[in-house]
Amino acid sequence: MVKDIMRHSVATVTPDDTLKEVANRMFHDRLSALAVVDEQNNLLGVINDRDLIKAALPDYKSLISNLNYSMDVEPFEELLKQEDKIKVSQLYRDEFEVARPETRIVEVAAMMIFKDIRRVFVTTADNKLCGVLLRKDIVNMVIRG
Repeated sequence: MVKDIMRHSVATVTPDDTLKEVANRMFHDRLSALAVVDEQNNLLGVINDRDLIKAALPDYKSLISNLNYSMDVEPFEELLKQEDKIKVSQLYRDEFEVARPETRIVEVAAMMIFKDIRRVFVTTADNKLCGVLLRKDIVNMVIRG
């Protein structure tokens, strides 16, 4: 079951935290994503490294379709100038996968493969964040047997 191998300690931020706080936390703790929670620890969403890059490149689709696309400003420099003003609430995604502690590992593993996701947040029936399960945790469980 998920509760048998999930990580109970989950790195979180709130919607009011800044981009600078998120980036520092990700860098310091070597994380690629953080759960976004409210004051009651209800899971609201997720913010990951991809979201941070997209914040600097809001017109990234034009960049990809035209590699000769010319920018008047350096997008990452502009983002850094605003990192104390940009809030998590502006960047986080409310589309994420969850599981309950009693969910069977095989079900979560299948969902991860089918949807190509690296993490599933674990919540109680009343949406309180209680853990996270990473794909590598499942791999480690299988290898260790």
